Amino acid sequence: MNNKQIRKIMLEMGGHCKESLTDVKEANSEKKLFEVLFDYIKPCMEKDFPTYNIMEHFKISGEPYGVFVDSRGEFIAKEQNILYGDSNITLVVKPYDIVRIYLKHISHAQLKIGENAIVILYKFDKSTFEIIKGNDNKLIVRDNIK
Repeated sequence: MNNKQIRKIMLEMGGHCKESLTDVKEANSEKKLFEVLFDYIKPCMEKDFPTYNIMEHFKISGEPYGVFVDSRGEFIAKEQNILYGDSNITLVVKPYDIVRIYLKHISHAQLKIGENAIVILYKFDKSTFEIIKGNDNKLIVRDNIK
């Protein structure tokens, strides 16, 4: 499925806030669609949008942008990361980085937190996480987006 088809599905399904509609329509690549997702992450999470059914079209192709759908493996954390479905990954947060991680559904994240890094983690549904390297001194866990 190409970007145009996915964009069409997203627009047909609705759930967008008015402000994001123009950005979704103008997104001409997966990277741009993911940027829109992160730009509007608060209203998206509040409406549980986009759904897993939409996001499953991005399996593997979203990983370079921090969008993980049923993913496995170890990845360097991006500035913003979201785990959907049954993802079970290790995210490596480099020293001095500041990252946001959104956990959805039954995803699980193992965190390797570098020195002086800050991690803001938003935990939804039945998602879980654990720190396997580093400490939680710079980990902020939330169950909603403020």
